[in-house]
Amino acid sequence: MNHLEFYLFITLLLTISLLFEREKRWLWRQILDLKMTLNQTYPLNKQETLLTPHFENLHTAKTIFVLKLDHIGDMILTIPALQALRKNLPNAHITLACGPWGKELLEQEKLIDTFIITSIPNKSLPTKEKKIETNRLKKRLQENSYDIAFDLRHYGDTQHWFKWVNAPVKIGTKSAHTPSNIKLTFSTIPPHEKHMTEKITHIVECMGLSPKSYAPSLTLSEQEKTQAHLFFNQKNWDPTKCIGLHPYANATTRDWGINNFIETANHLETLGYTCLFFIGNRADEVTPKLKKNSTSKIHTISNTTLRESAALIQCCSLFISNNSGPMHLAASVQCPTLAIFSGTEISSEWGPYGPNHHTIAVDLPCIRCHKGHCWHKTCLISIAPITITNQALKMLSNLT
Repeated sequence: MNHLEFYLFITLLLTISLLFEREKRWLWRQILDLKMTLNQTYPLNKQETLLTPHFENLHTAKTIFVLKLDHIGDMILTIPALQALRKNLPNAHITLACGPWGKELLEQEKLIDTFIITSIPNKSLPTKEKKIETNRLKKRLQENSYDIAFDLRHYGDTQHWFKWVNAPVKIGTKSAHTPSNIKLTFSTIPPHEKHMTEKITHIVECMGLSPKSYAPSLTLSEQEKTQAHLFFNQKNWDPTKCIGLHPYANATTRDWGINNFIETANHLETLGYTCLFFIGNRADEVTPKLKKNSTSKIHTISNTTLRESAALIQCCSLFISNNSGPMHLAASVQCPTLAIFSGTEISSEWGPYGPNHHTIAVDLPCIRCHKGHCWHKTCLISIAPITITNQALKMLSNLT
């Protein structure tokens, strides 16, 4: 496809979007993805789109700024890149701008020296509060100067914040989402058919900063592990027979449905397993549904911090989840994870990273639709609870 055909295609898609208002977000995402692919095939400016070699002065940097305005799962997938920065630049002062969950996850990892916390990544933030938070973040970004700035969001759509970052060197992914008024000092094109954690790490790897591993890994303290084991002992739960479940996601198109999780738990409970529902701060909403539809005793874990949840998940023999932050959290503490994937993303790019994990997904023509809403959800409806139960039992048998 040449550029003329590309712009004709855009015109066609925008025309369709006027007729189908609810498909606009999906259509716009397709346009941006196509534009990025086109620019990789026919570079408009080779100086901007080709990979940049090792930066000679990188290892002399004393202050580094990292931009990661993203969600829980994305933050976890960024850990290998942050580990690469810390390993190769042990004396540098690293500042990270992120959501509050970033500090909660990483403060004990000793990878970051200063956190700039913002609620900007929260999509449900009211317009008035978002405006106030935007101005506050701009002011925080302008307070200090840095030797080098990294944007570790793969899509490049948060790079407009670089406008307020005082750094002579700015590094990030060059994509169709990159604002036209932002000039990156060095840009990278990540490997196309790679897992997202590898794509993110590629941004620092191209600068000569090799990671210890691509696998996102949280290092839990002995105190965190001990508290989790004490909790299990108090409940008389046998970790070898405990299965964690997380029945929610941040989009309805990724949500398999709590009743399906309950039916799966009912099957597993009859086989002697204890099913623990990790429900965050949704106890008032979820507990009545569990009591109404469950045929066995309900066990819920709620109102825990992310690291407390990670320690408790690590005690389980298996974790079953939608495509969500807790899915990546479970994989990061090496708990075998069974992920239920809709067609919004592909599991090879967004699934739990590492061995001993498995994803269940249905291959449909609309795969990788990136939709936030879908009227049919065939990709999820096609997955039966008995399918998840059988796969869970298979994974458990392989662990013994």
